[in-house]
Amino acid sequence: MATKFKSAHVGKDSNLMEEIEKLPENLKDFWRKSQFYHFLRAYIHILSDPPNLTAIKRRADYTQAIIQILPFLSELGKSSDWKVHRLIRMCYELCDELQYAYAHRPTELLQSLAQSLAQSLARSCNKYVFNILCTEKIKLVSYRYIDPYQFITWCLNFSCVPDVLRNAIDEQTLDILKFLKLPGVYFIYYVGETKLYEGSQVSPSTYNPVYVGQSKNNIGDRLRDHYNKIDAAKNLHLTDFVVRFMILNNEFQPPTIEKMLIEHFCPVWNSESEVGFSFGNANIRTNPWNKFHIQEDGPTIVTMLEKLRIAG
Repeated sequence: MATKFKSAHVGKDSNLMEEIEKLPENLKDFWRKSQFYHFLRAYIHILSDPPNLTAIKRRADYTQAIIQILPFLSELGKSSDWKVHRLIRMCYELCDELQYAYAHRPTELLQSLAQSLAQSLARSCNKYVFNILCTEKIKLVSYRYIDPYQFITWCLNFSCVPDVLRNAIDEQTLDILKFLKLPGVYFIYYVGETKLYEGSQVSPSTYNPVYVGQSKNNIGDRLRDHYNKIDAAKNLHLTDFVVRFMILNNEFQPPTIEKMLIEHFCPVWNSESEVGFSFGNANIRTNPWNKFHIQEDGPTIVTMLEKLRIAG
């Protein structure tokens, strides 16, 4: 079964070339043939059939083999097929269960294996989330006119969760109304052909967002609101923007994660930036973003462009 990927280079990471040779023969064969769905199924089979905990030598060799495969999961995070992400999550869950079983055994070797597995698992998960969050994107499209089936597929193919060990991308997401009422955080990227602001350093990018936002209860409403604001701007084009989002467990997570992401990326449209556009509150006529992009107020444009120049 062939698996769809956004990048033609998926599976070609040069850092994995030497690691491929260390894989079991069947996994090596699946990877080289780009049969990534079969690759994940085979890995799940290995994880589901561990040796007895008392067979220490076999357990150590088995764990090392498990760890060697983990970097390949994050590489497959570039897939646009939500079924692949569900398999990846299953792999992470099984690894987490294995690590938990080791950690609660009194032997020194199993404790050591638990620590090694936990560290490798964390590295793989972090890179997996990075691949999803920072390199993939979707069009900021109209919710009002899109075909419902296409919209559901849109949600499934591009949504993700930060805690890949305990949150699912599964059939429940097919309920579009439930999906739209979930909490989450999101990035908006500018991908136009020129710099967003003349004389500034705000260049097209699918890595550095122009805005980071969150909703504690309904991410769909927030994205719809942002769509309308960009659509109302006289000097912006909707086709120059893409959005990336992830769904979270509860209402307490989004503000904290949003704050961390804002501190890391310093997006130009967030109020916390040196420029202070405050896109999130741009429905207010006195808001700088509103005056710059919707009203095209001359003095505001001069002031904000100067701030952008100073901010570099």
